[in-house]
Amino acid sequence: MKKIVQLLMLFIMLFITIIPIDVLAQTVNGLEEEVAGLDLKYQKKVDKLNKEKADLNSTTQQLKQIDLDKQKTQAEISQTNIKIEKTLSEITTLEKELPIKKERANEILIATQQSRHTNFLVSILFGGDSASEAIRAINGLNKLNLASSKELIALINLQEKLKNEKINLQNNRNNLILKQHQLDLNEQYIKELIKKLNSEKEKDEDASVNAKVEYESKKKALEILKKAGCKGDEVYGVDCGTLDAGSGFIKPINSGVVTNEFGGWATSGTTFHTGIDLANDSGTPIYPSSNGQVLDNSYNSINGNYLTMLHVVDGKNYVTYYGHMISPSVYHTGKQLGINQPLGYIGMTGAATGYHVHFSIASNTTYWSPSLNVNPRKYVNFPPKGVWFHSR
Repeated sequence: MKKIVQLLMLFIMLFITIIPIDVLAQTVNGLEEEVAGLDLKYQKKVDKLNKEKADLNSTTQQLKQIDLDKQKTQAEISQTNIKIEKTLSEITTLEKELPIKKERANEILIATQQSRHTNFLVSILFGGDSASEAIRAINGLNKLNLASSKELIALINLQEKLKNEKINLQNNRNNLILKQHQLDLNEQYIKELIKKLNSEKEKDEDASVNAKVEYESKKKALEILKKAGCKGDEVYGVDCGTLDAGSGFIKPINSGVVTNEFGGWATSGTTFHTGIDLANDSGTPIYPSSNGQVLDNSYNSINGNYLTMLHVVDGKNYVTYYGHMISPSVYHTGKQLGINQPLGYIGMTGAATGYHVHFSIASNTTYWSPSLNVNPRKYVNFPPKGVWFHSR
């Protein structure tokens, strides 16, 4: 008995596991919970996206300030270089004048009675290693009332002042160059950060759009269930709201050619194509692939003007998608359409490079989502890619 119970429990668990989650969710109660969850998920993505935009704006302002600081620092370096050149020129002029002044002082000393003390001072004046020694010698000579000593002291003081000024200016220039280097590093970091923030923002913008589409699609599916009289845990297409879908799906245009298959793009193989592209002239009528009810009539930057429809075939729910229409469909949520009623016309709105309709089928669902799409060839008899067809 215990073994039988265990086997029964295992069977129940396996049964629950293999039932598609989307089928279990196709009730009013289930969809209401999902819609609430998707709304919260969408709002979180919007909040995250808004924060990323604010961070990006703040970081961009930092980059602008760094650019202004770099311009200011470069201007300061240029001004400092000019001051250094001027100081060097003044030092050069003084270095030419000082030997003449010292020679004049020497001539005065020769013309006077030289004492041993005087000779000692003169030797310091002409052979000393520093300005302070020279000034000490001149002050000593000045006490002997020798001419030109005051003028000579002034020149030596000026020379020392200019040398110190040159050193200070060079140190200041070096500090400015270091500052400029740090600004360059900051600029490089900010640019990399902006690149990263832009990449994250673009991914989250796509995620936000997908979350919004999923939320709105399920919300409209819930509206359809309620309009069809479904309540509680009744399953759409089984317990309520069943539509006559005929024998299945047929081609959505009377004639045309398959230009892109479901799966990887033929050109790059990197982007997953969630449907089949059917090409024909602009304005070619597009029809429902099966009898059903309009789920959504909207626009996005990828598929342009598009319309989705809800169908029930053999007790299962499907959603079909028709993209790149030349203009919005005149039909809206809840409108029932037959297979011979044009729902729109071929165009190339959105990210299209030629006139065609992007046709997708999602199975076991009451809402449209690219992740749920299956290869339309599983349900519709299309000819090989590149071969024209002339009937549905």
